[in-house]
Amino acid sequence: MRYRNFKATVLLVGLMSLSGVLTLIFLAREKFIGYERHSNHYYQQYLTDKMALFKRSALDEDNECRQTKRNEINVELTHSVYQFYCEQSSFFIGNLPSKKTVVFEQISDYLRLNETMPITQINTLAELPPTSPTEPKIVVVTQDIDEKLTRDFYGILITQHYFNLKNGAKMYGVLYTTQESDKSNRYVTYSREVVKYFDEHYSIWHFLPYSRNLLHAK
Repeated sequence: MRYRNFKATVLLVGLMSLSGVLTLIFLAREKFIGYERHSNHYYQQYLTDKMALFKRSALDEDNECRQTKRNEINVELTHSVYQFYCEQSSFFIGNLPSKKTVVFEQISDYLRLNETMPITQINTLAELPPTSPTEPKIVVVTQDIDEKLTRDFYGILITQHYFNLKNGAKMYGVLYTTQESDKSNRYVTYSREVVKYFDEHYSIWHFLPYSRNLLHAK
């Protein structure tokens, strides 16, 4: 009788243990399935945002860098945040000019000029555009100059020709010339304000390659 009771007890304990194990397996399976569904859901969201990025190009990033003028840009997508970085390239190559005259061989070694910048070409000083300390201009001189200014000029003058200002108004800014003799012109005055203006308004922001990141939305 005792033996039968013992066997029944052992069987009951065994069944309870088996039931517990099966329950744990079932719960673990449900948890795993739930985790897989959760992972698949986020993966689908990731793919959706990834496809949206394929429609963008480095040109899009460059444009956004120029417009926002920030080092870090975050773009809110449907399910995540697209992050990339920008870099500023100064209009002046190297150090900012600190003298009234810079003698050059290649202007591209000193200034980052491009076709989008408002640059005026002149043959005579009479063709100079109106300027002011807050609205200086970039002017390229295409002929020899040996005359006087009728009004003050603020900005940058670039010339590969003889350039001499006679008694009259003055130029404030920086003269870029290929002629060593132009360095002593007393009617050219260095202007820190003009240099600062071009550094702030003409420096170029561009997309920093290999800086893209796709982050989880907070």
